[in-house]
Amino acid sequence: MKKILVLFGGCSPEYVVSLQSAYSVLRHMDRERYRPIPVGITQAGDWFLYTGKWEAIPAGTWQERPCPPLSPPTGGITGCWSGGAAVWKSYR
Repeated sequence: MKKILVLFGGCSPEYVVSLQSAYSVLRHMDRERYRPIPVGITQAGDWFLYTGKWEAIPAGTWQERPCPPLSPPTGGITGCWSGGAAVWKSYR
C-alpha cells in the first residue's frame, strides 16, 4: 500500500477551494491501494498532520481539533518531521 500525502489549506485566497478539493480527493481515493496522509496548512502558514474526520476539512473546522504540528520543509530538506521523528519519507 502506497502512502499519499494530501496537502490542503495554505496562505492563499484559494484556501476554501483547497479544503474542498482535498476532501474530494480523500473521499474518492482507492483505500485498498493508497493510505492517505492529510496535512493541513493554516492561513497563518502552520502545518499540521490531520487525524480527524474528513468532513471537518471542507467545513473549515479541521483546525478546531488538536493536531500534531509539523515543521514544513525548508532549504533542501525533503521530508517533514514532528518532534524529531520522521513522519514520512522524502516526498520528492
